[in-house]
Amino acid sequence: MLSQERSTLPCLYVHTGESTPLGHYGQELMKNMKEHHSQQYWLYNFDGSLMTRLHQREQEIMELKFRLTEELLRENPRPVTTDFHAIARHMDGIAQQVEGCLEYELKKAI
Repeated sequence: MLSQERSTLPCLYVHTGESTPLGHYGQELMKNMKEHHSQQYWLYNFDGSLMTRLHQREQEIMELKFRLTEELLRENPRPVTTDFHAIARHMDGIAQQVEGCLEYELKKAI
């Protein structure tokens, strides 16, 4: 026989306001916020601004990545060669430098 005094948990729905899924950097930002800035994460989550903020910050990081890549390519132009491996190594080195710079940006709170 079940007791008449049942306790129920509230049903919470978090409206994101965004239908676009997060990209790689947005997911990294969210993971970092959950782990290192959980109070801020839950505050933004409950007021409904989390996804908007994550998308905005992700866009800023993508723009920074583009600017850094262009700057590094101006300083270190792609080698003039038909050797695909040399070009790939050069571009991989540029990408690694850019990703190293972006690591700091991904760890900052939004």
